[in-house]
Amino acid sequence: MKSKFINQPFNLLLFAATMLFIASIFIRDETANLHYNDAYYVLSLKMICLCGVVFLGFFWLLYRATNNFLYSRILTWLHVVITVAAIFLFLSALQSNNVNKPRRYIDIVGVDTIDHSYVTSIIILICAFIIAQFIYMLNILFGLSSKSSLE
Repeated sequence: MKSKFINQPFNLLLFAATMLFIASIFIRDETANLHYNDAYYVLSLKMICLCGVVFLGFFWLLYRATNNFLYSRILTWLHVVITVAAIFLFLSALQSNNVNKPRRYIDIVGVDTIDHSYVTSIIILICAFIIAQFIYMLNILFGLSSKSSLE
């Protein structure tokens, strides 16, 4: 059992998707407010969780389909861990930003008090997620090029 998990780390994606789906059941209809430059985004936490479930499930299916073409298990582990961590940290950052804030926070305290370190951490998490997807593409490309050079 342990060797199957180590040899197929993409099964962690299915486990994380299942845990995220179960967590989305218990999330109330809360919204997360994200400020970036002059834009003010209001996001539903439940919908973000369900989008994370779809992403993780999609990547799990993609790994199942392309498992024979992968170049390195280390690159697979990197992609899986960074993707899962970025999604869960993104959701926890959005959730923790809503704690003890009034519903109309922007109207009460004004635009000048926006927490820029929070926005920076969200941007870093999004960049980490995007970089992880490039790791997957490199894993496939290296795997396909090494398979074609062997033939």
